Amino acid sequence: MISVNITDTLTPHHRRVMSTLSSTRPLMARLGKTAEVIIKNRFEDQNRRPNKRGWPKKNFWTQVKRSTALNSVSEREATVAISDPRFALQYHGGTVSAKRSRFLAVPLTAAAYAAGSPREGNTPNLFVLKSRSGRGAYLAEAEPFAWRGTVRLWYALKRAVNVPRNPDALPPEGDIAAALDREARAYLDAVLQKGTA
Repeated sequence: MISVNITDTLTPHHRRVMSTLSSTRPLMARLGKTAEVIIKNRFEDQNRRPNKRGWPKKNFWTQVKRSTALNSVSEREATVAISDPRFALQYHGGTVSAKRSRFLAVPLTAAAYAAGSPREGNTPNLFVLKSRSGRGAYLAEAEPFAWRGTVRLWYALKRAVNVPRNPDALPPEGDIAAALDREARAYLDAVLQKGTA
């Protein structure tokens, strides 16, 4: 589970106003919605960036954004859930191991990346090519109209791949905390102006 800790910076005056509320649920719902918007905006910004190799985009961050929603509100907390399971790997980093077969097919070119998994059938007739040292294996295509033995490498075959932690996966906690603090103060000031708690 991914959690963001927020420090309460309300003034004593705003705390007194909050203590007079008959229910804090509307406030928590408002803060939860604010957090959802901030997080979704971060994913939108991430999606606008080119990927590290400049290959065609698959809009991963847009998919993560669509999986993000305020999913529960109580008197004391609001939870924004990111339900795309791939996000946890971006946030924490980790090792991806082959599960359905002996190897992962790691794309070596933009065309291979765009084609996706070789299982999807979007690649030409590929064959396994082992390196002379025996330490590497690839999925390759024989180059048409080329000298005999010329091949084009599409994928490296790996038993596992390490994915580094992405420090930009979520907005900085300080940015979220500042926005929630502003939202809470605005809500409590509006309560004071109405004269109802």
